Amino acid sequence: MIRNDLCAEAIRLGRVLCELQPHEPENIGLLALMLLQDSRREARVNDEGELMTLEEQDRSLWDALSLTTNHVEQNYIRRRLDEIKSRY
Repeated sequence: MIRNDLCAEAIRLGRVLCELQPHEPENIGLLALMLLQDSRREARVNDEGELMTLEEQDRSLWDALSLTTNHVEQNYIRRRLDEIKSRY
């Protein structure tokens, strides 16, 4: 069972954390991972409520708009990580 409300709250908190600590690569990486997982939410569970592996998922159920939005946000995340890496 996937709790959509908890997923949305986790992503919201991840974004807040990235705003509060924009130079922490772990925060940015965590947000990127949560966004990717969230875009596949509908395909991760079958009709019986059982979790599906990545190989078993129907990719047509992946949220294309979410993936596109997440891609834009992930580009921002990648740039932030590059900035952080360049400082060390």
